[in-house]
Amino acid sequence: MPPSAPPGNVAAGRLTLASTRWDFSYPAEAATDGDLATRWCSARDKTGGEWIEVNFGQPVTFDRLVIRPFDDRITGHRIEAGLGGEWRLVNAGGAVAFPVHHETIEKTTSDRLRFVVTAARGPASIWEIEVRLAGRTRSEAGRGSGSGFAPGIRAGQRVAALAFLEQAVDRLVQNGAVTVDIDAAALGVPGHGIDPARPIRILVQQVRLLEQGGIPPANVPLATQ
Repeated sequence: MPPSAPPGNVAAGRLTLASTRWDFSYPAEAATDGDLATRWCSARDKTGGEWIEVNFGQPVTFDRLVIRPFDDRITGHRIEAGLGGEWRLVNAGGAVAFPVHHETIEKTTSDRLRFVVTAARGPASIWEIEVRLAGRTRSEAGRGSGSGFAPGIRAGQRVAALAFLEQAVDRLVQNGAVTVDIDAAALGVPGHGIDPARPIRILVQQVRLLEQGGIPPANVPLATQ
C-alpha cells in the first residue's frame, strides 16, 4: 500500500512509472516525491510519445492537474485515465506552460493517470506532477484570493520578476561570473553540465510553489550541497 498522500494532491508519494528515463538520476518517481530539487527526464533521443504514469493504488476522484516542467520544451500533451485494464482519453492540449501549468479537466474517478508527451523540442522533463482532488485545496481555502506575498505587487509582476531572476542567473553562469565549489555529481544537468546556480533556482521554485498555495518541502537545500 503506498503512503498516504497529503490533502489535495493524490499523486504525492504514489507509485510512478515512465516510458523511459535519461538515466538513474532522473527516475519517474522524482516527479511525485514532493521535492523540487529532483525531476524525471525522458531518454535523450525521445521528443514525442513519452509518458509518465501515476498509480493511486485505489480509485480516486480529481479534476485538476498542476505540472511543473523543467522548461518550455513540451509542446503537445494528452491526459489519460485508467480504471481496471482500460485507458480513456480525458483531455488533449498543446504546450505545457512554464514554470507552472494548471489544467482543469472533467471530474474523473480512476486508479491511474497517464500524462503523455505528444510533442516536444527535446527530452521531456518534469519537476513535479500534482493531481488535485475536486474542490479547493486546504491552503486555498485558508488564504482567500490573496497570495500572502508583496500585497502591493500583482501576481503577474511577481511571475515576471522570478522569470527575470532566472534569466539573470543564466547570464551570470554563461559569463563565468558565478562560481561555486559544489560536488559536480550532485549538480549535473542533462546536456548542460554543472549548474553552479542551482541553489538560486531551487529558491525560485520554492517561491513559485508558495505562490500557488503549496508548502515547499523542508528537505530541499537552499545552500550548497
